[in-house]
Amino acid sequence: MAAPTYARHSQALRVILRHSTFKRLLNFIRVEMEFRLRKTRLKGKPYILVVDPTNVCNLRCPLCPTGLLEPGRKGSMMPWETFQSTIDQLSPWAYKVNLFNWGESLLNKETTRMISYANDKGLATTLSSNLSIKLSDEQIEDLVNSGLEFLCLSIDGATQETYEKYRRLGKLDLVLENVSRILECRNKLGKKLPILEWQFIPMKQNEHEIEKAKELSEQMGVDLFRCIPVGLPFDSREPEKLGQEWLQGSL
Repeated sequence: MAAPTYARHSQALRVILRHSTFKRLLNFIRVEMEFRLRKTRLKGKPYILVVDPTNVCNLRCPLCPTGLLEPGRKGSMMPWETFQSTIDQLSPWAYKVNLFNWGESLLNKETTRMISYANDKGLATTLSSNLSIKLSDEQIEDLVNSGLEFLCLSIDGATQETYEKYRRLGKLDLVLENVSRILECRNKLGKKLPILEWQFIPMKQNEHEIEKAKELSEQMGVDLFRCIPVGLPFDSREPEKLGQEWLQGSL
């Protein structure tokens, strides 16, 4: 029998064991059953929340609508009140909140506060960041103290020359410096969280640096290294052209 939908995701078992309540577990089972029975009238509530603190980004990644300045909606920051209301409504049933989607979450000054609030509500928290941002010591410490459980690092290269081919406007030295500072702060405070995962998207332009990046992540003390597939824009007018330009193994 296949594992439950959520349990197939990275870190899921740890999240379930750490954050279960009777109401959450009952909702989880209900959602999984409704999924398997292909129900169209649902009683279950979302057990994973995706809350985007902003749809603005400091980079210009060429396969991202935000990076291409084509998000389809005005760039803005999520107000604290909107986040608080969302979490208050759904936290009794949800296990986890992903505080990222189409923007660089750390550009919203309320993001660390959002993490802390979700943590106080018993939710697991995940953040994804390019980390190509100047962060003060106070910001680093607040992030580590926020209760954040999982931090995904979007780093697609081991040298600036390769990294910037996709993470345009990004500064690899700044990224690596921030990673080191987060790990140093975590160790200084005697904490095990957040878990840091270096996420590398293999493409034509950077696949030759996968092993080098993995070695660098290990040298720095990053907890996990993972390659994830590249995604092409759903509404691209020239998907074949983009695939030829970016995808591994394409001619």
